[in-house]
Amino acid sequence: MQGQGHHHPVAPPPTTGLLVFLRILFVTIALGSIGFLMWVPLLRLAIVTRKTVDWVLCGLSFVLLVVSVALLLSEPDDEVDTPAETVGVLLLLLTMLAVVSYYLAADIRHFDERRRQADAALAGHGHGHGHARAYGYPQNTGPYGYPVLPQQQPGTWSGGGHTPAPHHTPTPSHTPAAAHTPPPPTTPAPGGRIDQVRAELDELSELLRKQDGGPEDVR
Repeated sequence: MQGQGHHHPVAPPPTTGLLVFLRILFVTIALGSIGFLMWVPLLRLAIVTRKTVDWVLCGLSFVLLVVSVALLLSEPDDEVDTPAETVGVLLLLLTMLAVVSYYLAADIRHFDERRRQADAALAGHGHGHGHARAYGYPQNTGPYGYPVLPQQQPGTWSGGGHTPAPHHTPTPSHTPAAAHTPPPPTTPAPGGRIDQVRAELDELSELLRKQDGGPEDVR
C-alpha cells in the first residue's frame, strides 16, 4: 500500500548563489585557458550528474583538444598560415564554445530537476501526515512539542501486549411474560384427603391409648 514503503530522501540542491558562482568559475576556466582546459567543466558535470553521456562528452572534448593541439603544432613557426593550423584553431574554438554551452544548459537542467524532486518529496511527506491525522491517528504532543507516550493501564502486560477486557453478556431488560406466570394451584384428590384424615385419627387414637392404658383398638 502507499505510505508503507520506504523512500530514499532526496537531497536538496545547493543554494542558487553557490551554483551561480560555480558556473561562472568553470566557464572562466574554459574560456580563460583558450580551450585548453575546456574538459574541466564537463568533468565536474559528469561527477555531479553521474550520467554516462556526460562522461562520454568529457572524454570526447579531451580527444578534440589533443587533435586541435596536434594540428596547431604541425608547423614549427608561431604564425597560423597553413590549412592544418587554421583547422586546429577553428576546431579548438568551436569545441570550447560547444562545451561551455552544454555545461551551462545541463547543469541548470540537472539542479532544477533536483529541486523539483525535493519539493515533491517534501509535499508528499506533509500530505501523508495530513492523511494520518484525517483518518483518526492523532499525534499527542507534550507541552514542548514532543510526542507523549501512552501510559500503561492496569491489567496490561509490560511486554507490550494488552489484556482484553472480559466480555459481558448483556442481560435482557425484559423477560417473557410466561416466565412470571405463577403455576396453577394443585387440588388434592378426594381419596388422598380421606386417607390423610384417617391416618391422623389413627395417630391420635394411639396416643390416647398410651396415655389412658385402654384397649388396643377402640374402633
